[in-house]
Amino acid sequence: MSSNNSQVEVNHQTQLNLYQQDYRMVREQPKTGRLPPSYYLQQRQELAVQARTRPRTADNTKKSLTSILKKWNRFCRGLSHNSSTFLTEA
Repeated sequence: MSSNNSQVEVNHQTQLNLYQQDYRMVREQPKTGRLPPSYYLQQRQELAVQARTRPRTADNTKKSLTSILKKWNRFCRGLSHNSSTFLTEA
């Protein structure tokens, strides 16, 4: 019976040690926070030089957006609301 208690104590101590190690690792990590917008602008310029940026919007995406905008305007006209302010006035 005492070997069982000692084994439980060892498992508990092992779990406690692992928790403390994890806690120390979390506490030791530096807090980075948000980076300024200039950092992202510079990063985008560097990637553009390397030709690693995607096009802004594909042609099919533009067509889809135009179609959705037309449907939205038609919907708002049916309700006699201004489509640009309909959601903000709700």
